[in-house]
Amino acid sequence: DRLNEIEIPSLLLWGKYDFVVPPSMGQIAYDSVNTTEKELVIFNTSGHNPMVNEGERMTQLVKEFIEKYR
Repeated sequence: DRLNEIEIPSLLLWGKYDFVVPPSMGQIAYDSVNTTEKELVIFNTSGHNPMVNEGERMTQLVKEFIEKYR
């Protein structure tokens, strides 16, 4: 309930098959963050651990996001 206090660039990463914290929660988080500089990425072949299932893609996205906003 404090996501609206986030005002810095935000990258939200979610697995399509995450049954612990479903993608619908990712959309809610995305909608709640109070910045226009935000991205929501859904990993199509991952569950709760996209860093394991799609680690290379996740690493690349994080690097690109950091480079964009540093």
